[in-house]
Formats: sequence, structure tokens, C-alpha cells
Amino acid sequence: MKRQLSHKFEDIVSVENLLEAWREFIRGKRKRRDVQEFSLALMDNIFQLHHDLKSLTYRHGGYQAFKINFMKHRLKAKYYIRYADDFVIFSENKEWLEKQTGLIKNFCMIS
Repeated sequence: MKRQLSHKFEDIVSVENLLEAWREFIRGKRKRRDVQEFSLALMDNIFQLHHDLKSLTYRHGGYQAFKINFMKHRLKAKYYIRYADDFVIFSENKEWLEKQTGLIKNFCMIS
């Protein structure tokens, strides 16, 4: 049995829909360098993306590898909770926790 899709391709790749997707994407990411660079020419980038998608010429960029186990291997955190893109680190050593802030900010700017 064929499934009928409820969204048209033209609606999905519309400028309005791409802008809405951008607004959802940037939540909690406004300080990232790549997000700031994209934002500087936001409308030019959105229009270019719209054109590329509509003309079926869009090609995604390369992938950047990063260590998934950042908390264990880089920070050497024994106790932490991770949920999606958020995490909480537990330690009795306040100085150690404060030291990790710089490493975490660096990691967030890269990934």
C-alpha cells in the first residue's frame, strides 16, 4: 500500500520553513563560532540553501570527527549524566570542576 505524504517538497524547502528550522537549530548554540559565522550572512545563506535544495544541487559538507566519550577520555569525569546534548558533571572537588569549564567551552566551539 502506498503512503501519502502530507508535506509538499516546495513547502519543506521554502524560505519560511528554512528560517523556522534555523530558529529551532540555534537554540543553545548562539555562542558557537560556526553558528555566528552563518548568522552574519543569514539571509544570503538561507536563499542559497533554498536555491540549492529547490534545484536539487545541494551537497552537504564533510563530517568532522570528534570523540563521543569526551567526558570520560578528555575530562576524566567519573560521575556525569548525559542527556542528548546536555550533561551534568558531579565532583566533590570544586577547583577541578571550575577547571573543566574552559575545556567544555572549547569542545562546544569545535563540535
